[in-house]
Amino acid sequence: TMRLANASVELMWLVSRSHVTPFTDDIMVERMAQMVSYYISKLNGKQVSNLKVENPKKYQFKPRTLLRHMIGIFLQLAVSKRFLESVAEDERSYDQKVFRRAARTMRNKGIAPEKEVASFEGFLTTIEEIAAKSRSTNADGDEDEDDIPDKYLDPLMATVMRHPVRLPSSKMVMDRAVIMRHLLNDETDPFNRAKLTSDMLEDVPELKAEIEAFMQQRESKTTTSSGGGGGGDQKEK
Repeated sequence: TMRLANASVELMWLVSRSHVTPFTDDIMVERMAQMVSYYISKLNGKQVSNLKVENPKKYQFKPRTLLRHMIGIFLQLAVSKRFLESVAEDERSYDQKVFRRAARTMRNKGIAPEKEVASFEGFLTTIEEIAAKSRSTNADGDEDEDDIPDKYLDPLMATVMRHPVRLPSSKMVMDRAVIMRHLLNDETDPFNRAKLTSDMLEDVPELKAEIEAFMQQRESKTTTSSGGGGGGDQKEK
């Protein structure tokens, strides 16, 4: 029911005010970003007219309160750079125009104090910068994508590992976030079905340091290349 949903969101809002880490660790951060983005989009997007309820009091439908709590959760989790990156990466729900509309709605209708609205807008600027940088990096780095060594990629998701861990039975190395999401539903090694729990995962700090050094060097090359291109354009003008 809506009453239960409202209570759950309010509880999450209250808990995240004093305990941010559980919501921004490798396991939860992407899910939290997607959830918050989804609700902000639903409450402010083009489809918002479809959310009308004939008897809102009867069904405890309180869109303003829900929006306030979602923005509150957003602001509390925004201290995590990974959360902001996850919002920017959420192609399903994140929309720059819709999020800016949410800020205007809160300000115009007095849903949240001006200080919170201004803070929200500040984080939106950061997210827009992250998204723009990601688009630029992808455009400049498409040809170099194959240069990333396979050992730096998670074997299931083919994404660069942020926190590589070794599975004791199969000896495979995976990104901690990926294997932890798997373990939430199935406590087995995905490669041989052997028993596996989170406390059995073995960190691989040497590989982690190697990956970070490689990615920093790669980003530096991309930035230098982009900067050089920009300089050339200015000279031609």
